[in-house]
Amino acid sequence: EEFAANVQMTVPEAEMWLGRVKKTLWEARERRERPARDEKILTAWNGLMISAFARAYQVLGNEKYLTAAQDAACFCLTHLKIVGANGRSPLLRRSYKNEQAKFNAYLEDYAFLITALLDLYEADFDLLWLREAKSLSAVMVEQFYDEDVGGFFFTSTDHEKLPVRIKSVYDGATPSGNSAAVFALLRLAELTGDQTLRVKAERTLRLVRDLLEQAPQELCYMLSALDFYLSPKAQIALVGAKSDPRTQKFLEILRKRFLPHKIIALGEPNSSIVETLIPLLTEKKLVNGMPTVYLCENYSCRAPITDPKE
Repeated sequence: EEFAANVQMTVPEAEMWLGRVKKTLWEARERRERPARDEKILTAWNGLMISAFARAYQVLGNEKYLTAAQDAACFCLTHLKIVGANGRSPLLRRSYKNEQAKFNAYLEDYAFLITALLDLYEADFDLLWLREAKSLSAVMVEQFYDEDVGGFFFTSTDHEKLPVRIKSVYDGATPSGNSAAVFALLRLAELTGDQTLRVKAERTLRLVRDLLEQAPQELCYMLSALDFYLSPKAQIALVGAKSDPRTQKFLEILRKRFLPHKIIALGEPNSSIVETLIPLLTEKKLVNGMPTVYLCENYSCRAPITDPKE
């Protein structure tokens, strides 16, 4: 409307004029050589994107964001994960193009994808994502962790021979592999009860302690991981069928609040498989047949809640 008024046209006349202009511009561009496009698919960047979509779904409830995250995660686990030699644990590849996965993955590929799978689990509570995160974390520790002094190397033990295996800890436009690895292991330890993962994360935090004091602005994501490590955790166990509207109401309420130190797990009623994987859900039952929330800290829980208002 503003443009039409400025050029003394009606709105329909302005729309027709702009349509002709865009058509002319498009035809002119089509006569030029098109710029090359980088079409490789990177594991690490897909991990960041999956996390973004999974969290967007949790906040906004838009199903297309969840579908995008699920589809991308399935692609990564199908095309960028291979079975290790001699039946060893699955390994990740760095990139994919022309139906080929290539190059040994770096630390950030593992750390970002594990984080993405944890975010996706807290979005749709499919145990597949948690199992895959746990499996990949074992490979990450085996292939990248420095047992001598702590911290994670940038390259794996299976990587090509290098003069030096560096440890990158500074967070730039994206988090460093070490920062993401520490945060992911801390979250996994809370969900699965695996304290060996917490020890690995703690040793890495101790390794960078001086750097955190000297240049905290350079280790922003590591500081977030440290904050998560030091703070009391809100462990939230929700028992109820995912398809039950009352369960979804609880999730809606829990997601409305910004709780950066929360761990949330959902257990279907009478599912022993979930309890085996997530100790937080052990002996958590429906109360009076209704979806029930247990708010816990250090696995010590308050009285169960069945009323969303409460």
